[in-house]
Amino acid sequence: MEFLQTLEFNSDQINYIVSNTSSEVIDDINNHSKVIENNIIFLRDLGVTNYKDIFTKYSEFFIREPDIFQNTLNKYDRLDLIAKLLKNMAIFVRL
Repeated sequence: MEFLQTLEFNSDQINYIVSNTSSEVIDDINNHSKVIENNIIFLRDLGVTNYKDIFTKYSEFFIREPDIFQNTLNKYDRLDLIAKLLKNMAIFVRL
């Protein structure tokens, strides 16, 4: 999970993820760190400022191949998606 520090996650956020995520998902995160890093960077670069909160709450959804992850998000109007994720990040699981 050290790779998250390079993405501006602090130790409290990382500890929260470890404490509130199943061991299977933690293993997947560690085993697919490059995939997850690419997906987090894509979300951040898209302009989603609460990307850390979204990952902290819904980390299992970031274990998707980057092409699939990006294509899913690119289906939506960028500004509309950002506004909706800021208002209610729970919609992330329905994308």
